[in-house]
Amino acid sequence: MLPREDRTIERSNPTQAGLMLLGGSLYIVAVAQYLIAQSYVARAWNPPYDWFNDYISDLGNTACAMFAVPHGTPAWVCSPRHATMNAAFVASGALLLAGTAALWRFWPAGTATRSGLILLTISACGKMLVGWVPENENITMHSIAAFNIPAASLAILLICAAAVRERKALALIGFGAFLLGVVGTTLSVAAQVAGPDLLLGLGAGGMERLAGYPADAWIVAAGLSAIAQASSARGR
Repeated sequence: MLPREDRTIERSNPTQAGLMLLGGSLYIVAVAQYLIAQSYVARAWNPPYDWFNDYISDLGNTACAMFAVPHGTPAWVCSPRHATMNAAFVASGALLLAGTAALWRFWPAGTATRSGLILLTISACGKMLVGWVPENENITMHSIAAFNIPAASLAILLICAAAVRERKALALIGFGAFLLGVVGTTLSVAAQVAGPDLLLGLGAGGMERLAGYPADAWIVAAGLSAIAQASSARGR
């Protein structure tokens, strides 16, 4: 009797294998270009961009002026390559959206999976909105869009809960990503009201990255898993 995951591979047809390969690649590119863009845009800052104290969204700020998020402390923000960062936000969301569609059947069927994938789709749309509406142009809409971070964490929890028997290693990574994401998001939001001590020395930018980067890591892991399964299916 073949393990369940192997039976899934055995049933895979060339079209499904192609979708897994495409979706996995889109996931990896979505995260890679997003991280590369951050580094490229940050290098143009003068004074230098602070990866711990400056927000990711500051990289897409379209003005050179003092700026503060609600309940935050005003700081000088000037991002000469803001157009590149905003394009990367939109591209990341679009690639994640397309990748999720391509990988829809990669996951086991069920209500939890479907709910998680819908939530991941919403998260992808939120990331695109972050790029379309920079923080200095409409902070309310931008803040709503920024909830793509906790939405992605919850989506990962639901998907991994459904897939834990078939893809245990990937599910464990997902559970860890969810926990870190929840901690980072909770402390980021609470620090804006209760004070910076809740940032645990990471700064606003560092805590924001703790909230979001674990989900990015899981997306890469999911992409690699899909590519591996597609390669295995094609080799049969």
